[in-house]
Amino acid sequence: MINIVIACDENYFNKATELWKSLKELPHKKQILCVGFDKQLEGFETARCELKNLKSYRNGFPSNRDFYVCCEGGEFLDYFDYSDDDVIVHIDADMIVQRDFNENELRILSELKFGDVLGNINTNPYTHLREEYWKLKPKKGLLYTQRMFPNFWNEPIFCAGVVVCTAKTYKEVIYNHYLSNIELMISLFDHHAAGQWLMNYICNDRGMVYFMDNDFHNGDWFINMGTSTFKGKLYDEKNRLVMFNHTKFDERYYFSNGR
Repeated sequence: MINIVIACDENYFNKATELWKSLKELPHKKQILCVGFDKQLEGFETARCELKNLKSYRNGFPSNRDFYVCCEGGEFLDYFDYSDDDVIVHIDADMIVQRDFNENELRILSELKFGDVLGNINTNPYTHLREEYWKLKPKKGLLYTQRMFPNFWNEPIFCAGVVVCTAKTYKEVIYNHYLSNIELMISLFDHHAAGQWLMNYICNDRGMVYFMDNDFHNGDWFINMGTSTFKGKLYDEKNRLVMFNHTKFDERYYFSNGR
C-alpha cells in the first residue's frame, strides 16, 4: 500500500489548500500529522501530536527561523499504523501533486527493498554533502565533523522534501538513526537545512539512495533543472508533467485536473 504522509503545524496546514485539493483526487492512503492542532479532512487520516512530544523539536533551533517543525526524520511512524512493506511517501506541505504515479514509478515503488531510499536532486550538477556542509556555516571544523560523520562526503544530495521508502526502512534506517544524531547535528549546525544534510548522510550510511527522474519531484527554484511553467503547472526539462511540484506556496501554481 502507498501512504502519502505530511506533517505540519496549523499555519502550514492553512497555507497548503492546493495540496489538500490535489491529494484528494489520488486513490492512495493519505495521512496528516497535525502538530499542535486538531483537524478532520475528508479522505485523509489525521492524528494530533503535541509540539512538546515531537522528539526532534528543540526550542531555539534553528537560528535562521523563528519557528521550525519538521518530521522528515520519521516521527509520524508513532502515530499511524503501517505494515513493514507499506510504501511511505513523505512530502513537505509546500507542494502540489499534479498527477498520479505513472506505470514506471509504480513498478519502482513495488520493487523497493529494505534499505532502498528514493529521492531527487535539486541542483544540476548535483551538490554533494561536502559542499552542503560549507553552505550550512558549520560551528565546528571539517576534521571534527568528519570524525563524527566519517563517510559519504562525495555523495549527491537529494531534496528531502520527498522521501520514499518502505515503512520498515523508514523506521529502522532513518528514524532510529536520525533521532540518535539530533544532538550531534545541533552541535555542528544552526541552520534548518541541517536536517536534510543529516537525512542524506544516514540514508547513504545505513541504506542505498536511488534517484528518480526529474518529473517525479521538482521545483522551479531548483537550480539549473530546466523546468518550465504552463497554465499553473510545472514541467521538467523534457516537458514532462512533474508529479510533486515543490511550489514553496508560489501563487503561480494551483491545482486543476487535466493537462
